[in-house]
Amino acid sequence: MELFLVNKMKQPKNVLISYVSSFDDEKKKEIFGYSGIMISKHWVITHGSLINPLMKKNTEIENLLTNLKPGEFFKIPDKLQKEMKFRILWETSKNDNDEVEMEENKGSVMIVWKCPLLKETFDSLFASWKFNKLMDRRDGLLLMPVFLMINLGSEFYHDCSIILAREALNRFVQQDLAYPVRGSIAEIESTPFGNPVFIDSIARGVISNIVGYQNCVALSDANSVPGCEGGPVYVIDDRKQRRICGMVIAPLSWCRGEWVDYTLIANLKVCLSRGVPQQQFCQLLKNRRCLDDVNLRSDNCQLADLLDRCVVPVQCGSSWGTGILIEKKSGTILTCSHVVREAPVSDIKVMLNRDENKKKKPTTTTTKKKNKKEHVSPTRAELVYRTPDNKPYDVAVLRVNPEEMDPSLGSIYIQGTFVSRGDVVATAGFPFFSSSLPTISKGNVSRSLPCMLQTTCCVQSGTSGGPIVCWPSGEMLGMIVCNAISSSNSELYPRLNMAIPASVLKAPLEQYLQTNDAKVLEALASQDAVVHQTWDLHLIPRSKM
Repeated sequence: MELFLVNKMKQPKNVLISYVSSFDDEKKKEIFGYSGIMISKHWVITHGSLINPLMKKNTEIENLLTNLKPGEFFKIPDKLQKEMKFRILWETSKNDNDEVEMEENKGSVMIVWKCPLLKETFDSLFASWKFNKLMDRRDGLLLMPVFLMINLGSEFYHDCSIILAREALNRFVQQDLAYPVRGSIAEIESTPFGNPVFIDSIARGVISNIVGYQNCVALSDANSVPGCEGGPVYVIDDRKQRRICGMVIAPLSWCRGEWVDYTLIANLKVCLSRGVPQQQFCQLLKNRRCLDDVNLRSDNCQLADLLDRCVVPVQCGSSWGTGILIEKKSGTILTCSHVVREAPVSDIKVMLNRDENKKKKPTTTTTKKKNKKEHVSPTRAELVYRTPDNKPYDVAVLRVNPEEMDPSLGSIYIQGTFVSRGDVVATAGFPFFSSSLPTISKGNVSRSLPCMLQTTCCVQSGTSGGPIVCWPSGEMLGMIVCNAISSSNSELYPRLNMAIPASVLKAPLEQYLQTNDAKVLEALASQDAVVHQTWDLHLIPRSKM
C-alpha cells in the first residue's frame, strides 16, 4: 500500500461533527455536535468528548476507553464503528454572491488513542476538577486524554487504517505546529453548541498558562462554550500570521465549586509526540526552525516574563492569594488584607522559588519520590501592616528575607497616574496552581474611579493581591481585590472585578520604603465615606471579599 495516497491539505480546517440519534419513539431525537480539525482529505482529528453521549448508552465504548493503554494507537472494532458514524460539515470558499457554501461528508470514528501525558496530568493536577455538567467527574477524567480520528468514507482506508492514520498525523505535525507561548495572542476557531449557524466562529484571548507534564495543557482566556471541544487553537505572531498550536478539550470546568472561565487546550506539539512514532517526531523537530522562540516571542510574551519576575503565591492558613514584589532589596511584598486574615495565628508563607518539577513527566516511582524531595519550601513572611477586615482598601504589606529570593525575581514599577476607561490591561495571579507560573488574562478597564478600577480580565479566587498592569509595557496600574458575586452567593462573575488604583498605593508605599516606618501605611485604611460606599458597591450587588 502506498502512503502517498494520503492527500495533504494546504491548511487544516475547523469542521462541525454532528450526530442524530433516534429512539424507539420516532418523534424523539437527540442531536449533538462538536468541533474537529480536518488534517487531510480523508481524516479528521477531534477530542474524546465527542463520544460522551454515545458512551453513556453503550457500555462497550466505556470499557474500550477504560482498558485502552496510554499511548496505544487502537483501531475501533467494526461493530462499534457502525455506532460512531457522524456528519462532517465545513465551509468552503464564498460564491459570487458572497454567500458561504458548505460541504458535507460522512465519516466514522476509526482510530482512538489516549495521550499518556494528558492522562498523567488529569489524574493528578486536575483530579478534583469537574468538566462539563453533562459529564460526571469519572467520565471527565476518562475522556480528557482521548483523541479520535474520523475517516471520511473510504473502504480503502478501512483495511490499513492505523498505517494511514499515522501518515496523516505525521503530515499534520510537519505543517508548522506552534508551541503555545504564555502571553501570546490565542485564537479559537470552532462551532459553538455544535450549531452550523455558528460554524467557524472565532474567539480571541491570550495563552494564560501552560501546565502539566511536559507542558501538555494550555489555559486561555479566549471564550469557548460546549460544542467547541475538538476545535483548533492558533497563536498569532507580530506579523498577524497564525499557526495552529492546540485543540480545545474543555470549554467549561469547575474547580473547588467555582466556575472556571478559562478554556483548557491540548498542546498538540507535545501531545502528538505520543501519537506518532517517537523517532520520526524527534527528527521533525530537529530539522525544523524553532519558530516558538523566534516569531512568537513577541512583546506580549515579554510581558509574561515580566509578570513572572514580580508575582508570587502567598498562603496563610486555609487562605491563599497573590503577592507583588514591590522592592527586592528589602523583600517588600504587597497583597490583600483578606489573603492574610488568619495571621498571626497562622504563618504567612511566600513561594520565592520557581518549581519546574511538575512540568516533567515522572517515569518511575523512584523518580516521583526524588522530585518530591527536591521541591523548595516556601519562605515565612513577616506581616508589616494590614488594613482592618472588610474595610477599604484591603491591603497588606509583607517582608521576607531578600537572600531567600530566586535570582530571577525583580521589583515591579508602580505607575501613579490616572487610568483611562478602555485602556488595555493584563492581570496575573495564582487561582489554581500555586507552584507554577502565574496565570495571565488580558482585558480592558471598564470603569475608572479615583478609588476603584474595574476590568474585564478573567479573575478567579486566588488572584486577589495580583497586579493590574498596562498591556504590554507592564507598569502596575492597580492591585486586584475581588470580583462580583450575586447577592445569593450562587453566581460568581470572573470578568467583572475590582482593584485598588496604583495612585492610591504609590505614595504610602514609597514613604514606607524610604522611612521603614510602618505607621505611614495606615494611610491605606481609608476613612472617606465615598470610598466606603463605593467599595460596599452600594450593597447591590455584593462583592466577594
